[in-house]
Amino acid sequence: MNNSRRFVIGDVHGCTLTLQRLLATLKVTDKDQIFFLGDLIDRGPRSKQTIDSIFALREKGVQVRSILGNHEKMLLEATRNNSAHQAWMLNGGHKTLKSFGIKHILDLDKKYSEFFRSLSYFIQTDDFLLTHAGINNLIDNPLHDSSAMLWTRNNEVDRKKIGGRRLISGHTPHLLPEIRASIHSDKIWLDGGCVYYKKYPGSGHLCAFEMNSSELTVQVNVDYDLI
Repeated sequence: MNNSRRFVIGDVHGCTLTLQRLLATLKVTDKDQIFFLGDLIDRGPRSKQTIDSIFALREKGVQVRSILGNHEKMLLEATRNNSAHQAWMLNGGHKTLKSFGIKHILDLDKKYSEFFRSLSYFIQTDDFLLTHAGINNLIDNPLHDSSAMLWTRNNEVDRKKIGGRRLISGHTPHLLPEIRASIHSDKIWLDGGCVYYKKYPGSGHLCAFEMNSSELTVQVNVDYDLI
């Protein structure tokens, strides 16, 4: 019997100290699996350190996967032309460049660019579908709409179209009572607005959902208090 725990973690947005505090609370071991819902980068102060934390977990034998968020997508688009680079800057990309100590995304070290290019739009398990934002329920196969998986604000889920699975997504910040209320619904929201700590009332939480037990673990942002 596989006794590994399966944690899904919401939008980190470069809040690495908060992530590390959350992982310490979870007491993650190499028997566990960790799934990130994308938006690992931008807006927060430590995007590079967040990716380095993922690398470090993998080196310890922890199974770690992440899906593509709209912010990783903007980073990848920023490598194509200057206008896309400027659009990314307006959405928090400048914080990411600062954390990597570079002026332009084309200067990014190869191991990091390869990591971002490796991210998939979704992850499926036997019982859950993970996407960054949600899915398009208006088409026969929602997995054919990659844009919706990155950007939608739609809460609806037609489970028949995704093999009876429940959906777990981030992208849209929610207050903790809303997140807790979603735990047993068809769509679980895990973006607690971590990076918006002290900016919006009720925000500032990084959330982890354990898929086997349905337990929710919450860590309040510590990155800004410890800068």
